[in-house]
Amino acid sequence: MNKITSLKQQFNGARTSHKLLFLLKIIIAIVVLYVIIRKIGTNDILRILKGADLYLLSVAVLLMPLNIFLQYFRWRIFCVNTLKETSRKAAFFSVVEGISIGLFTPARIGEIFGRKLSLHNNSLTQVAVMTLVDKIFGMFSIALFGSMAMILYLNYQLNVAPLVTFSLLVLVGFVFLFFLFLLMNEEYWRTLILNFISRVKFLTKIKPKFEVLKQLDKRVLLRSIIFSLTHYICYLVQYTLLAAAFAGNYDFYILFWGGVLTFFTKTLIPSFSYGELGIREAISVFYLTGLGYAASVGFNASLSIFFINIIIPSAVGIIFLFLPDN
Repeated sequence: MNKITSLKQQFNGARTSHKLLFLLKIIIAIVVLYVIIRKIGTNDILRILKGADLYLLSVAVLLMPLNIFLQYFRWRIFCVNTLKETSRKAAFFSVVEGISIGLFTPARIGEIFGRKLSLHNNSLTQVAVMTLVDKIFGMFSIALFGSMAMILYLNYQLNVAPLVTFSLLVLVGFVFLFFLFLLMNEEYWRTLILNFISRVKFLTKIKPKFEVLKQLDKRVLLRSIIFSLTHYICYLVQYTLLAAAFAGNYDFYILFWGGVLTFFTKTLIPSFSYGELGIREAISVFYLTGLGYAASVGFNASLSIFFINIIIPSAVGIIFLFLPDN
């Protein structure tokens, strides 16, 4: 069966309200981008764009395949060990198709459907469960480094006493060590979550689908953490290179810091625009101007990383969607 036909069947029951929400998000993205561009000035944005360092831009673009493959390696860990899907091709297609479908659906919920298309031997619920676990591991690095970067930023802006800053960093460190202990604890996944599901009536019927969590062991969990962290760093390096290319300097530490703050804050804000367009750019502009850079640097860096890491992979994924199943 053609994957497009399969996809239509998956979305056959989609509500009209979802379509309206999708349209509303596009409108919000357009309006927010328009407001930002008007405030910064088209001439300033184009001037920074034309004067960008092509070498740094090229390196950022060349990191895009690594970014995708790190997502693939992380997802394949779960495919092999929990979903029992050993095909490398299926795991790779699952990732890029998930990116493509997620881009065009509210709250990126379509990523679950996209990942399911190439995983024929697993139910949609099983894929959804493991996609959620995959996202949790990805969120861990963002939350840990983002919260620490935020404390340092507040210290930078408000001149907080060093002792207070140090105490907050230690507190955050202990909190995340606790959560890391939970993530790395096999019994947490196998017992606590499954017991919780057993107590929720509407989930008890699909509890057998959650049995895939029992396949998580320390080796799988550790590898997932490592790949999640590596993927996160790769994303930040791309942002740093893009910002440096538009800024015309090599103050990588400050720009890297701005990237950590941007992605952390974006994660905290609910998605109410298409692909977080406009919201991510506004956050990037806010932090980079606070760190002494032109607003157009933050805008161009954020918009560029969206095109490099979302639009291009989505285009590739759409091509895969039209390929017949083997």
